[in-house]
Amino acid sequence: MRIVPQLRIAQLAFAALAGVFTTGAAQDRWQITLHDGSILWDLELERLSGDTLVFRPAQGGHALHLPVMGVDALRLVQKSEKRQFAPDGQGTGNALMGGADMIWQLTLLDKDERLKVLQEVLRAYPPDST
Repeated sequence: MRIVPQLRIAQLAFAALAGVFTTGAAQDRWQITLHDGSILWDLELERLSGDTLVFRPAQGGHALHLPVMGVDALRLVQKSEKRQFAPDGQGTGNALMGGADMIWQLTLLDKDERLKVLQEVLRAYPPDST
């Protein structure tokens, strides 16, 4: 009979720990694919400054500047959480593999077109003010 109260205490402790890890969970993050094919991960977009995209690493740090002609793709990596509605767990893989991510491919666009797309992205997904 003592196992049941101990199990309940363990469940409550686990729920409290889970709350710590999910409360204030990371917001949506950005990923930039550069013209040379390299990828910059875990970014926060800030603004456009002329023909330059301004962003910073999500962990903090100094703002970085990148000419828009150096950006070939922009991906919004949306936070996801597993919720199992069906007993077989279908649908989890799609979220974990980026199935819900938004991607803007800029490779074939000229500078003015890239600026327009980036302005629309920043308008639709404004930087977090905190």
